[in-house]
Order: sequence, then structure tokens, then C-alpha cells
Amino acid sequence: IKTRDALETIGSPEAREALHRYLGRFGYEVDVAIIDALDTIGDSESVPVLRTHLEHKAPEVQLAAMRILANTGDAGLR
Repeated sequence: IKTRDALETIGSPEAREALHRYLGRFGYEVDVAIIDALDTIGDSESVPVLRTHLEHKAPEVQLAAMRILANTGDAGLR
């Protein structure tokens, strides 16, 4: 989680890409934390990645992705 916190604080495109790479590697709890970090960074480049997590096996990950996509106004949620 410390790595996620650092990448969230940095917030650069490179940090965002690193967060994308970590998704799916460490379990659903970490995925939810990463998705929350992507929300904090607040960048639309994450929308395609988040959309792939709408069908994640863990409902917690699905809900985290849905919440952020809804906040972005992603038309794909309709």
C-alpha cells in the first residue's frame, strides 16, 4: 500500500501507468485501493482500464470501478 500511496501522491502519467500495471496482481483488496488512488489522481486516461474491472470476480472491485466511472460521467455505464 505504501507504493500505491507514493504513486497516488506523484500523480504523473507514469505513476498512473504503474498503478494500472499493479491492478490484478495482489488480490481484490489491493485492487480496490489502487482504484481509489486512480480516483484521487482524477484522470480520464484510466477509464478504459476501469471499465475492464466492471466484470471483476470480486464485487468490491466492481463497485469501486462503477463508483469512479459514474463520477467521470462515462456514457458506457448507461
